[in-house]
Amino acid sequence: MPMSIFPDINIRIKQLVLQPDEIVIRELTAFLQINAFAESENDSKLDQQEQIELMHKKRKLVAQFSKLIIHGCFPVSCLLPLVRNYVSHFTDFGDIFNNLLYKCRDVDFVETAETLVTALQEMFEELLETKKQLDPLSDSFNALRDLAKRFASAFGSDYSKNRYAVATIHKSAIDFAFRDFDTTPKGNDKPPKNLFFLEIAIEFSSKLLAQDKAAVMRYLNKTYPEAAPGKGQWEPYKLYIASLTEKRNDFNDDASSVRSFSTVRSDSSHRSTPRGRGRGRGGIRRNVDF
Repeated sequence: MPMSIFPDINIRIKQLVLQPDEIVIRELTAFLQINAFAESENDSKLDQQEQIELMHKKRKLVAQFSKLIIHGCFPVSCLLPLVRNYVSHFTDFGDIFNNLLYKCRDVDFVETAETLVTALQEMFEELLETKKQLDPLSDSFNALRDLAKRFASAFGSDYSKNRYAVATIHKSAIDFAFRDFDTTPKGNDKPPKNLFFLEIAIEFSSKLLAQDKAAVMRYLNKTYPEAAPGKGQWEPYKLYIASLTEKRNDFNDDASSVRSFSTVRSDSSHRSTPRGRGRGRGGIRRNVDF
């Protein structure tokens, strides 16, 4: 039936659409955190059947919250409290988390990328608060690195779609790593406190096309031209630069020998067409720049 026959039909339908405000979203997020992710002493007192029923209820909560994001009722940024629990609750909700990441990626690559890097930055700051001196070989740091690696794999191998999203992650990572850094010649001897975050960003370097790596390098050199490392404290900076300049399949092994941890190579292959906004829309090829 032609829409023009009923000119006010859109208005009537719009009245049926729920547009939750920030208060509602915040309260539902808190409800999810308490009832799905928080540990309770009473849970251990339940028998096996009761624990199974409880887990079924928790999975349903997480799945329904995820649907609110996937179908546009909540913004993609509401993905944040879920991905922060990605590793700690992967056994119970891993399939839901992965499906949510893939769906959000299809809805908006860039906003999904911004949410993921925000989660990594918040967890990095929490790690700094608990450690007097950050150890890149510690289990906690490697756990954060592993989370970044899982996030990177969620972008898949279609470089025509993820190139701008991954470039956004690198720009945000650079800005975060050098936040509050004194770029004057007399003030740059000591590395910034967030510099080790560049080692987290390395996990996304293999997702960049060659020309996009060059764009990230230009942004780094243009924005922080005085960052000229010369001592061992700047090792994360050197590793990050290497990840943007070395061949994609060779760098991970080199980084492994430096930091004495194993990294998983990406089996992704490069594609030449750019990403478009929304679901699978492409466009004219252009270089990433900031």
